[in-house]
Formats: sequence, structure tokens, C-alpha cells
Amino acid sequence: AEPPQETARSNRKDGQYIVFNNPIHLQTDLISSFNARDGKAILFEFKHFKPQKNKISTKCWTFIDLDHVVRDSAEQEVAVQLEWYEKPADYKRKRLRLLTIKPLHLHITLRMEANRRRPA
Repeated sequence: AEPPQETARSNRKDGQYIVFNNPIHLQTDLISSFNARDGKAILFEFKHFKPQKNKISTKCWTFIDLDHVVRDSAEQEVAVQLEWYEKPADYKRKRLRLLTIKPLHLHITLRMEANRRRPA
């Protein structure tokens, strides 16, 4: 499993969108460790600050199955829209409840890159 990664706060809105433009690099070699039957996924949580409680809280979450990543983004860029789900996050993805009936999505661009390890 990959360790969680935090992105910087967004400082830009574009209409109804909150824009982050932060790349996330996974260190796991997805191709060599891929098995479609595993049901593995990449999870995203949208977090926000609650000033009244002085804490960061998860607003909603979403995921993309690894088979989708490996199949659709090999050596090219692919734009993907993922639906947001209500918290708490169900990491087994058995009971998914949409956050809202409105068409709110996480828009991401997937890009697979060849492993660029340097010789020892």
C-alpha cells in the first residue's frame, strides 16, 4: 500500500470548481504488481478545515480501480471524472452513497510513466 499523500491547499476557484493542480506520484510499480482480481484502488479524500472545532475533517471521498488506471492510461494521458461519495469512506467499496444528486466530480488526469530508476 502507498502511504497517504497530502496536497497543498487550493488557492483558486474556477466557477464552481476548486482547483488544486497538484501532481501525486505513486511509488508502487502498478504494472508489475497488477492483478485485476485483487480489486485494489487508489482512494482520494477531500478534506476541509473546520474552524469551530479547529481540525481538518474529511468532507467526501472517491476512488479509481487500479485495473482502470493500468488499462486506460498506459503511456498516455487520460482525463477521468470520479463521483464523490458520502463519508465515512468505505474502503471495501461495498456500500457507496453519492454525496449529492448534483453532478459533482473529481477531475483527474492519469499518466503512467515508465520506471526511471537510475543504475546503482
